[in-house]
Amino acid sequence: VVGYLFLYKNPMPTLLSVIVFILGWALLISEIIPGDRLFARGIPALLIVLSAVNLERRELVPNIKLWNLLGDASYSIYLSHLLILFALRFLWNKAKLINESAVSAYSFASVSMILVAAIGILIYMIIERPLLRLGQRLYRGISGTVDLLVPKAMLLVSVRRKP
Repeated sequence: VVGYLFLYKNPMPTLLSVIVFILGWALLISEIIPGDRLFARGIPALLIVLSAVNLERRELVPNIKLWNLLGDASYSIYLSHLLILFALRFLWNKAKLINESAVSAYSFASVSMILVAAIGILIYMIIERPLLRLGQRLYRGISGTVDLLVPKAMLLVSVRRKP
């Protein structure tokens, strides 16, 4: 839905985007939508993403290189985060840092988010990005065209090579 609206529809007015963004967060935090996760979390998440994409499309979101890098590395982060979390949990347990305190929970959450992001970015730079480039070169050599996956916008763009 968000991709279709991003590609084929005019953006929402800015004020409406801000209202939808705030509404999405309010619904998520208040947990007033009954039912399973699909509705209770999915609808607010859709509103948040829809409004954020719309605000970015209107160029009202600052272009921060770190956020762009995290977006580019998101698939590597997605694929590796569980392994990283299991390893960190093991090390956290070995160091006897696990207890019932909020400090321990917040510390683990903070360290794990930073570690998952950092290792995911490394995996992206060392493995994913070179493999994407290799695939593009191979595809270009076979077909004379290349389909580039633009991670920022997640759009499939066709580029023709000149003969």
